Amino acid sequence: MGRLGRPHGVRGEVEVFPETDFPERFSPGSELVLLPPLADKTMLKIVGRKQKKSSILVKFEHIDSFEAASTLRGRGLFVAEDKVMKLEGDVNWIHELVGMRVVTESGEDIGTLLEISRGPAHDIYVVEGDKRYLIPAVKEIVTRVDKQNGVIFINPPPGLLEL
Repeated sequence: MGRLGRPHGVRGEVEVFPETDFPERFSPGSELVLLPPLADKTMLKIVGRKQKKSSILVKFEHIDSFEAASTLRGRGLFVAEDKVMKLEGDVNWIHELVGMRVVTESGEDIGTLLEISRGPAHDIYVVEGDKRYLIPAVKEIVTRVDKQNGVIFINPPPGLLEL
């Protein structure tokens, strides 16, 4: 959902950099999973929100000081698995794809999808095999995703895997 930034003010507000298509998840009353957890706190409940240009100031329940907010910096916020929105069509969540094998349509094993990097025009799949590959996540190249068997099929244009 997002990455926590620096504390803001003395009352425990913290800056959040959203990494989601559903920014309404940062509304008061929402509960988000904090990773890595903070001592015994895994879930954080939002009690206040202020929109900024490229970030959101969030106030969490029980985080009431600059010092407490400082302990959150750099941590990730996630949605609990049972609250993940269902996507339609051939759209997938990043966590569903990371760890899958990447194979060409002709059967050549390229490697494992390590991460998905967001680009201005499209996502980039970072694949680790005998070397690291950067695969544009476009329909012409990523031809299908077999979630049941954990395989992403690609049809790379000439030269892509040699870069």
